[in-house]
Amino acid sequence: MHNDLPGIYHVFDLMRELASSPELIGPGHDREVLRRFDPYDGLAGTVGRIA
Repeated sequence: MHNDLPGIYHVFDLMRELASSPELIGPGHDREVLRRFDPYDGLAGTVGRIA
């Protein structure tokens, strides 16, 4: 559970502000990301290469 909802929304806004494109923001908790992107060398199933 999160105990700082305003802080979470602040971070979402900050990510949108810092990213040059919305396509650069991906859900880190979504396992589908690991299926859609190539694995990072030696870390298949844990880290996906998105750039």
